[in-house]
Amino acid sequence: MNLIFEMLIGFLLAFILFKLFNYFIIKLPERRRKLIATEIVKLAVNKTLVKLNQNDMVTITQSQLNDSMVADAWGKGMLVFEFVIPENNINIEMEEFKTMLDDGLSEYSATSLMNIGSQSIFKVTDTWQREGLIHFDVAYLNNRKTIEYVEDLNKLK
Repeated sequence: MNLIFEMLIGFLLAFILFKLFNYFIIKLPERRRKLIATEIVKLAVNKTLVKLNQNDMVTITQSQLNDSMVADAWGKGMLVFEFVIPENNINIEMEEFKTMLDDGLSEYSATSLMNIGSQSIFKVTDTWQREGLIHFDVAYLNNRKTIEYVEDLNKLK
C-alpha cells in the first residue's frame, strides 16, 4: 500500500513538473513573442493606414481598426494577423487597396530597418469583403513557419 502511494505521489510530481516546464519554457515565451509581434504589426498597419489616409485613399480612425490573430489551425507560432475596417472607409478598389497596403508596409519595413535582405518583413496575404467590412491578413515574416505559410499561399495563386 505504501509503495502504491509513493508511486502516485511520484507520478503527480512528474506531471506537475512537466506542466510547469511546458508553461515556462514553451507557452510563456511563445505568448510573449506573439504579443510583441502583435504590437509591431499593429504599429506598421496603423502607420501605413495613416499614410494612405493622408493621400485620401482611406478614411479611417484608429478606433475603427480591429485586429485579431489568425487561428492556430495552421500551426503554432504563426504570426499572421487579421484586420477589419468598415467598407465605406476605402475610396479605392479592393485590389488597389491590397497593393497600396502591401507597398506601404514594405516602405515602413524599409524605413524601420526591418527588412529580410531586400524583402519586406510584412506581407498582405489576403483581402476580402463580408457584411460591409473589409478584412485583410498581414503576415509578420519573422519565423520559418510564417514564411512557409506565405510561400504555400503563393503556390495556390
